[in-house]
Parts: sequence; structure tokens; C-alpha cells
Amino acid sequence: MLSLYSSSVIEDISHLCRTSHQQACGYFFFDGRDAQQGLQRHEDLLRSLIWQFSQRCDGFPAALNDLYGECSSGVHPPSLDALQRTLLLILDNFRDTYVIVDALDECADRIQLLNRFKEMASWKVGKLHFLATSRQEREIEIRLRSLDPISICLEGESVDLDIATYLDRMLQDDEESMAWNVDVDIRHKVKMSLLQGAQGMYDRA
Repeated sequence: MLSLYSSSVIEDISHLCRTSHQQACGYFFFDGRDAQQGLQRHEDLLRSLIWQFSQRCDGFPAALNDLYGECSSGVHPPSLDALQRTLLLILDNFRDTYVIVDALDECADRIQLLNRFKEMASWKVGKLHFLATSRQEREIEIRLRSLDPISICLEGESVDLDIATYLDRMLQDDEESMAWNVDVDIRHKVKMSLLQGAQGMYDRA
């Protein structure tokens, strides 16, 4: 699942990129659940971005062909440095590239990921735009400080009100939960439990 905020950004940016072949967008969601181990490492992010941006290239990217040969025609897995170098070469095909990362704090090896971000920020590949969502964690703030990011806090009463409105609509519209309308108290308890557990975040599939 993606957070509702990220979903909206991805939808808008993807629409923008469809207007020009010189623009491309890639996104990734870190899922910290045990059953989603393939969505927890920054290596998975690099692989996903390579695949997504390759789809926007005219023809098969030469960088991917070179990576395949470097790995003995796929016999050996590529190193993280090789993946990052390949991504750099692919991004050089575009004027503007957008990388959206949701739930950064759920990355299993986020220290390495944050170091990669700092390296990527120095790439000379047109205009590279980053957007990441995360719970507020000191470690992440400190390591990204040198990039002078624009930070927006999406927590507080206004966000809680948005979440409450969203839950009201979902509970009302969900045909499978119509039986809850019989007992208003139960429905209220469900809503409050979800709201308290959200901690300023809410997802949509």
C-alpha cells in the first residue's frame, strides 16, 4: 500500500511525465512487514527504479546491456555500485526525473540508502527531483540535513481531521460493513481505534 499523500503525488507527476518523453518518474514503497522482505532493502529500490526508468527509454538502454555483460550474461548478480552506476546512465536519457520514495523509515538498511541518496544528489543528469515520506526520526533528519531538503510535517490536528473524514467515508461506503450501521457504538470504536493507530499516517491500496 502507498500512503494517500504519495499516491496523489505519484498520480500528478506521472500525468506530467506523460506529456513529454524528456520527463520520467519512478517510485518505490518500503514495506517493513515480515511478509514483504522484497520491499525492505535499498537494493530493491535501485532495481525497481532501473526497471521503471528503462520502460520510458526509447529502445533497450545500452547501460542495461552493459550491466548484463558485466555480470557474465546474468550468471552473477550485480553489485550495488553497478546498479547505481546503471541507474545513473539511464537517468541521463531524460531532462527531468522524479524519484518518489514512500515510507523511507521502513527501509531495512536505511543508513546505506541515505548515503546513496547523498551520492545521487550530486549526479549531473539534468534535473533530478527527490520526494520521500517518512515518520519523523532524528537519524534520517541528520543524514539528509546536508542536502538542505524542504521538510513538511504532516502530523497534527488538521491531518487527524482529514483521516477522520476519510474513515467516516470509507465506513459509510463499504458495503461489507453495512452491518456496523446497526450498532453506532461499535462503528465509533472501530473508527477511533484506526485513528489512534494511524499516528498521522493513513494508507490506501
